Amino acid sequence: VHVSGRAEGGRAPEGEFSIPGGALISSGHCWASLAEDGTARIGLDDFAGKLLGRVDTIQLPDVGKTVKAGDRLFSVGQNHRQAHFLAPLSGKVVKVNTALREDPESRENLSYGQNWVCVVEGEDLDAELPDLKIGKSAVAFFQEEIDRFKAFLQKARGGAEVEPTSLCIGAFQDLDDAQWEAAAKEFFGR
Repeated sequence: VHVSGRAEGGRAPEGEFSIPGGALISSGHCWASLAEDGTARIGLDDFAGKLLGRVDTIQLPDVGKTVKAGDRLFSVGQNHRQAHFLAPLSGKVVKVNTALREDPESRENLSYGQNWVCVVEGEDLDAELPDLKIGKSAVAFFQEEIDRFKAFLQKARGGAEVEPTSLCIGAFQDLDDAQWEAAAKEFFGR
């Protein structure tokens, strides 16, 4: 896990997770990037993007929708399964990235940069920003989540040792439906 110097991010090599400098990371694996006017682009972080792998569909929020931090903001689908992602910040959705819904190729790398999901006009940034992680604390959070995911996989596999390759792109795709749903709730639903 490392912080990249580029604010736009870009996919780190397989086996590595990146966090762009300045990106704020939520406990539910969304990132937020603040603009000077108090709006924030929001999308999936590299942990979620890599472990999910292929995303077949994305359900964008409605423009004008008001959300509180912790409310369901958007969902991604893989086959018949869906993972729901929660708003890292409260506010009004003022823009959505329709390219993600219309162009399957744009969903190949949902982490950071131009692959933001929506823009939220923040309404309580002073109170909510301390709940997000940045820089070294974001890296430490990713390390903890990697360890938690390894433990989740080990339990799901009946105690079998987890190989490092299990954390490769698309690790969720190898889970059965019940495991997939449990993992989505455990890692993205908070």
